[in-house]
Amino acid sequence: MIDNPASPASNGLGTVALCRSTGKSRVLTMSIDSTTLQGSIGRLFPDLELDEVLAELLLERARKNLVKYRTMARDFETKYGTDFETFRQRILNLEPVFELEQDYFDWEMAVTGIEDMQEEILRLQSLSQP
Repeated sequence: MIDNPASPASNGLGTVALCRSTGKSRVLTMSIDSTTLQGSIGRLFPDLELDEVLAELLLERARKNLVKYRTMARDFETKYGTDFETFRQRILNLEPVFELEQDYFDWEMAVTGIEDMQEEILRLQSLSQP
């Protein structure tokens, strides 16, 4: 079970208080039928607590995003026959061309996204470590 010092609160709409390791809390309000969600959670994640389910789903999303960003970066590497840093150095010395600039910003987003998702995955995985 993930460390959660605060007890969840409910107001009929399924309000849940989540505490992070920093001690800060954030209140999320669900605007959909929490009974239906609880049933799905019980069927899909029968051995997990609510906070563990949320962490698992966030981890799955981070992994999907990582695949997306890696695919984007690989497509640009194939298109330009080089890595991002080499492309970056080349483009900085050229007169701006719309397509190159757009590819530069998209590629940079992919590279940054890869780094961000790798960090997020490590953070989320650390939640389930004993």
